[in-house]
Amino acid sequence: MTTLHIGAVVERPPGPKYAEALAYAELAPRAPLPRPKTLAKVPRTLPDDFVLNLTAPPSCTTSKAGSLRMNDELRKSIEWLGGAAQALGARAIVVPTASDVRTGPRDRDRLTAYFEALQEAAPGVQLAWEPGGLWEAEDARPFADELGLIYAFDPLEVQATPAQAAYFRVRGIGARSRLGEGTLTAVVDAIEALGEPETVYVSLISPRSVRAATRLRQLVAL
Repeated sequence: MTTLHIGAVVERPPGPKYAEALAYAELAPRAPLPRPKTLAKVPRTLPDDFVLNLTAPPSCTTSKAGSLRMNDELRKSIEWLGGAAQALGARAIVVPTASDVRTGPRDRDRLTAYFEALQEAAPGVQLAWEPGGLWEAEDARPFADELGLIYAFDPLEVQATPAQAAYFRVRGIGARSRLGEGTLTAVVDAIEALGEPETVYVSLISPRSVRAATRLRQLVAL
């Protein structure tokens, strides 16, 4: 049976009204990043069955030397990311990478080293990767599988295919900035195209993402 988590990407921890409507959120904190000790208070304010995931901020993938360049600065950022995930009790960390992370051997090696370090910093936490730039699904999916990652993507931009686990990050942009009924119905279709996965995360990124996520849950239940 598929476990489906539908919610919004939020910059601040969800409050009581959010938790009344939805049981999942993806937390995308902005600088200055909170200390893990501060984040440890968040789960105490939420229902026991509430699910949190964590977005890696840009500072956790890019140092002054560039994207995924492993140095002391990036190692400290990875330590923060792992500590923050553990403090939140996050099920997964989703790592978006910038457009300058390319498909060649050098950046594949950097991605491998990065996710190995992150796995050490956050043992037991699922890792998801949302590639940007030149990565196409036919390259990114198998590489994510090779690294033991969940491939994260916008199902309105990339076709969903059967998978054991999936991570949708649906952006309200352009004509679909408000994530209306037709757009949400397309997301439902993408969920169905996954077959019978064990776990699906659907994170909506929009000014009205909470409302849209609530409606999406209703559509899935119909």
